[in-house]
Amino acid sequence: MCSDSTSVMILPSELHLLILSYIPYPANLANRLLSCHFNNLILPMMNSFSASSDLELSRLVGSSFFMFIEKLHLERLMTEHSGSNSNGKQRQILTAHMIIEVVDRLLRRSQQQNTATCTLSHHQPRLTDLHIKYFNLNFAGKMTRDSYETMFLSSLFTICGEQISQQVQRLSILTLDANDQLIGKYLPLYCDSLVELNLWGNEKLTNATVMKLVNSSLKRRLKHLEMGAFNIALTDCSLYAIADCMPQLEHLNLRRCAALTDKSVTYLAYKLTNLKYLDFGFNQNVTNASVKAMIENLTQLEHLKLRRCCITEEGLQNLHNLKHLKELNICETQVSSLKPLLGVAHSLRRLVVDRCEKLTDLSPLAQLRELRHLSLAHFSRVEDTVLSAWCTNLEHLEYLEICCGRVTDSSFVKLTNLRHLIHLHLNYACKMTDESFIQICDSLHRLESFTCTKCEQITVNAAVHLSNLRHLKDLDLTSGNLRKRLFDDQLKFFLRIPQLKL
Repeated sequence: MCSDSTSVMILPSELHLLILSYIPYPANLANRLLSCHFNNLILPMMNSFSASSDLELSRLVGSSFFMFIEKLHLERLMTEHSGSNSNGKQRQILTAHMIIEVVDRLLRRSQQQNTATCTLSHHQPRLTDLHIKYFNLNFAGKMTRDSYETMFLSSLFTICGEQISQQVQRLSILTLDANDQLIGKYLPLYCDSLVELNLWGNEKLTNATVMKLVNSSLKRRLKHLEMGAFNIALTDCSLYAIADCMPQLEHLNLRRCAALTDKSVTYLAYKLTNLKYLDFGFNQNVTNASVKAMIENLTQLEHLKLRRCCITEEGLQNLHNLKHLKELNICETQVSSLKPLLGVAHSLRRLVVDRCEKLTDLSPLAQLRELRHLSLAHFSRVEDTVLSAWCTNLEHLEYLEICCGRVTDSSFVKLTNLRHLIHLHLNYACKMTDESFIQICDSLHRLESFTCTKCEQITVNAAVHLSNLRHLKDLDLTSGNLRKRLFDDQLKFFLRIPQLKL
């Protein structure tokens, strides 16, 4: 190792970041003082914290990097499988109080920072992102899950509402059965700074609450809105209100809002012309008529998701109008031809075409040369000629998922042409042999996840070559004789990859 103390600075910043990612937070606090360069690298690493247990949350309060956090993600924190007993209830109540205390302290810390802390940072940290997801409460007796979540959110906004209004820009309250009236009561009061709001999974959200939200100060700045869940009661009047009051929206996710009709969706397409992301998945009321309106008017769209909508290729005829389209999901639709996709071949990066039962011709996909992600997980008509064409033309692919029951060994070998693949999922690879398996392992060195199911002909001798996949993190050999013959410890021995998960 070079004795020159400045030699480390010759290394690229990407390598510095990789090294710093293995260093504990307390040590990185000291490393920030080494130079402005290291301070600028480390600070963004310290401003986000995710907790999935009350223990992690308690450690946060006592940690030295508490003052730097700007993004807080809380998921499943109050889950308690034994919640029916008094100890379980008490623990969940204490966790709820801890969450509110932590959020309150993070929001008020700008008033508590000392001079030394401020000199380390070029700005005063503010809690800009707050994400609360799925508490899964299991209370029995008088206090139900609904009433407890209502109490928690009520306390959170009562104590922290004013500070949330001033600082938080991205707020998520996901998969909580909170009282609909509670959301309608507090969010309109404390949403002045919100740019993103995610209420996905709140099944009790009603039209009345949506009306209150869109007519509040929320409509001034909000650009990202997500609402939807199984059995949600939102109807056309909510969509009309969103379209009329929030023309600045750029991201709208209304997946599983199955009561919305073609009429309101068409109206939205004429109003929200700034949209870049739109998801109406799992809505059989969305037909070719409204999709045509989207394509005609929403010319800034980059992501369009129409999974299980009642559409055919007729609705996609003018897809070439979407010059910026990067992602298209037409899973489980009645589309029978992919020729309309050729109009966006220059921009399309991600395509999901799965369970389209009327689709027979896959040859147009070979002309989508800019694709990075292609998924046909349950499409059984992929054959040798089709896969060979993809391997020749789609050289930029990073993700490929196909059902390859009809694909032979000679075509599997051609997958080695896709040198940029990071994720490769081959379902029902029953005709794959050791030869192609070995060549894949020896050539696709960037693979991080590799699935090869029903690979009955692969032997242990071929499995040894998996050790060449040094970046592999996820391996699935489900239902193959190989998986049955290898115990987990034996497979890890072959791979010698510590981060692998089987």
